[in-house]
Amino acid sequence: MARKRGSSGGGTAHPAAAAAASAGIAVDVSTCCYDLVRDAATSRGWTLLEPGDEAERRAHRANVYWTDRSVTRTRVSCLAEHQMINHFPGMVALTSKSQLATNLRKMEALHPDEYSFVPQSWLLPEDLHAFQHECRRSRKSREGAMYIVKPERGCQGRNIFLTSDADDAAVKKAAWYGAVGGDMLVAQQYIQAPFVFYSHPADKGYKFDLRLYVVVTSCDPLRAYLYADGLVRFCTEPYSRATEGNKDWQYMHLSNYSVNKNNSANFSDSSDASDPTRGSKRRLAIFFDLLKREGQDVDTLWGRLEEMTAKSLIAVQPLLKHYYRLCQPADKFGDRCFEVRAPAPLHPAPRAPQTRLRV
Repeated sequence: MARKRGSSGGGTAHPAAAAAASAGIAVDVSTCCYDLVRDAATSRGWTLLEPGDEAERRAHRANVYWTDRSVTRTRVSCLAEHQMINHFPGMVALTSKSQLATNLRKMEALHPDEYSFVPQSWLLPEDLHAFQHECRRSRKSREGAMYIVKPERGCQGRNIFLTSDADDAAVKKAAWYGAVGGDMLVAQQYIQAPFVFYSHPADKGYKFDLRLYVVVTSCDPLRAYLYADGLVRFCTEPYSRATEGNKDWQYMHLSNYSVNKNNSANFSDSSDASDPTRGSKRRLAIFFDLLKREGQDVDTLWGRLEEMTAKSLIAVQPLLKHYYRLCQPADKFGDRCFEVRAPAPLHPAPRAPQTRLRV
């Protein structure tokens, strides 16, 4: 029989839960630096617990903990029955580039047809010899393949580069750094023919990516929701196939907003969120409406994006469940944690309201 959150199986309320219920919802934001979280909470009449509210934290006054940091298993184990936290233990299996690549490769080996969307990937320095072999094979066959190399824990486009040669000095230097305890690298085959957007017929076309947002509300069973909107982020130089001559042109190949906002010549501010034709960052739903009017099969594209998101979560669900049950073995609902995630940006291939993911 279902029980209300904050009640034990026998129906006796936890003392802290009863006190919290009578005082209203409280959100601990003492380790959160984002005003948006505070604004969202206060707009609902919730109470904020800031760094100075130590006594209320010790009294388990908070219903929700919102932290910018990853959480330890010990932290999740200490949650009272009426409390939730905004991260799952073990979510690094999805957020770490190297661990995500490893988990997706395992699923691709087991279910090649279902995980055919996974790009060929190499973890460096672990797969350096295999990566060198792939680069030599590509050169001999004159395929002209290019590879994108990213640091495991990098963000905002920092230290990302393209290469066609695993013996590139940058690859060797980074691989050596990883071998002595630094961050690993993830090398992936670069998509040379992405879907590009033309603002007008005379354009050469701009590369872009899609930023989707997912909230995971339970890991056992897996329950997630995909927001029916998001962001479209554009490069600020017209796209051309990557070559040795242009591989270092970040504004052409990297769609990271943090990179392209520095291109003062071509960067366009997104001042009107309802205009799908202007701005280097645009609303996904408005942009999709434009693509529909131009005859693109947006419904099929959205279905594929939904499927890829669900399969990425399925790949790490056993790990999330394992760590969660170590922390909360008696919890019947699997929902003391939740996670708002923006999965790795998706670059549409040249093919063509809130949604419950079919997981």
